[in-house]
Amino acid sequence: MDEMETTEKPKKKRPVYISFIMIILSVGLMFYYLEDISFFFTRPEPVMLGDADKLISSKLRHNTYISVSGIPDPRMLRGDSYVYFFFTKKYNYYVFMGDRNILVKEPVELNKSRKEEGLDTGPRTGRFMKFDRYFNQRELAQAREFFTKRLGRHFDENGGVLIVGERPYSDYVTLSVYLILAGVLIFNIREIYRRFAKRKDAT
Repeated sequence: MDEMETTEKPKKKRPVYISFIMIILSVGLMFYYLEDISFFFTRPEPVMLGDADKLISSKLRHNTYISVSGIPDPRMLRGDSYVYFFFTKKYNYYVFMGDRNILVKEPVELNKSRKEEGLDTGPRTGRFMKFDRYFNQRELAQAREFFTKRLGRHFDENGGVLIVGERPYSDYVTLSVYLILAGVLIFNIREIYRRFAKRKDAT
C-alpha cells in the first residue's frame, strides 16, 4: 500500500502578469470615477446662485452642487442618456430664458412631477459640470446642436450642464463600484509583493 501513496499536485499559481493587468485596469477605472466620488462627498447644501438671467460664468465651478432659479424655455429636447454601462434614462434638455451659461438636463419623470405641482418656475438644484469636462461629449454635442441651430441659442463656452436631481451622498452604486475597485487594487498589489518576497527569501 505504501507504493500506492498519492501525492497532492501543487496548485497552479496565477501568472504574475495577470495581477499587473488588474492593477492597471483598477487604476484606470478609479481615475474614470474620480469626479463622481469627489461629488459624492461634496457638502450636501447647494450653492445658491440666484437668477439664471443674472448669472455670470465666473461663478460656476465644475463638479459642484448648485441651485439656480429661472423661467425655463418651453421648447425642450427629449433624449436618452447612459446611466451605468448599457442602461439608459430619459431626460428633458432645456435652457432658462435670458441665460447663455447653463444647459439644464432633468429626468423626464422629475420634470413632469414639477409641472403637475405647479413649480415649473422654481429653482433647479443639482450637479453642475463644465461643457469641456462633461462625461459624455457626444450626448452634449447633440443637445447643443439642437438649441444652437434650431432655436438660435448660443452658449457661453465657460458654462456647462446642470443635471437636476443629482445630489451628494446619493449615488451609492458608484461608491460601491469604487470600493470594489480599490479592493481589487490592494489585493493584486499584495499578491505581487508576496511573490517577490518569496523569491527573495528563496535566494
